[in-house]
Formats: sequence, structure tokens, C-alpha cells
Amino acid sequence: MIEQAAIMRIGLREMKALSKLLVPSIKDNTFFESCEVVDLITTCLGGRNRRCADAFAMNGGKRKLVRLSIVHVLPVI
Repeated sequence: MIEQAAIMRIGLREMKALSKLLVPSIKDNTFFESCEVVDLITTCLGGRNRRCADAFAMNGGKRKLVRLSIVHVLPVI
């Protein structure tokens, strides 16, 4: 859990740096509003992005296998 928190902190720092590069007038407190932090946590801990990253890691970084694995993991809509 500590590792996940560290990755999220780094991600927030990178998002802040990119945003400041694109929009220099952006305020620092924009990044610490609850919606920004909650969105980052949700993206990291759930959803198809997480399942895709898990499948990628379990398959040793082989993308071709990830495509096959994800088909069985994602719900059909």
C-alpha cells in the first residue's frame, strides 16, 4: 500500500508539472482539491486501466497477450 501511495504522489507531481508547462498561470491549489485527488486515486486503483496494467505485468510485458487476456476480463456492454 505504501508503494501505491508513492506512485500516486509521483503521478500527481507529474500532472502538476505538465499542467504548469501547458498553462503557466494555473494555481497550485488546483491540484489539491478533492476532485483532483479522488480522480487520481480512482484511476490508479480501479477500472480497466488497472486491469490492463495487471494483465500486462502478469504477462511479462507482452502486449499481444494482454489484448487476449483483457477480452476475457472486461465486461461485455
